[in-house]
Amino acid sequence: MRRLLQSGVLESSSNPVHEPDKKAPRKRRRRRWARGILITLLVLFGLLLITRPMMPWAVRWYVNRTLDQSPIYQGKIGDINLHLWRDAYTIHDIRLVK
Repeated sequence: MRRLLQSGVLESSSNPVHEPDKKAPRKRRRRRWARGILITLLVLFGLLLITRPMMPWAVRWYVNRTLDQSPIYQGKIGDINLHLWRDAYTIHDIRLVK
């Protein structure tokens, strides 16, 4: 069965040219899904690159703030090295006063 479109072109329902168009949205969905995963992984990797150098500073700030809040102890700590693979840390220049 054929029908006339507004542009003046005849459209046929039995035309095999329209069958690949039915499969095209699936490919687009897959690409969109894969692109979303790739963007998410890149954002997470970027956050790791930013977070890793900031971690020693944040730990030092937290420990010094906690020591300042204690009424019994006073003190400060110096540099901190974090060893994430070993799940360990090294603190330099510790000063505690009771």
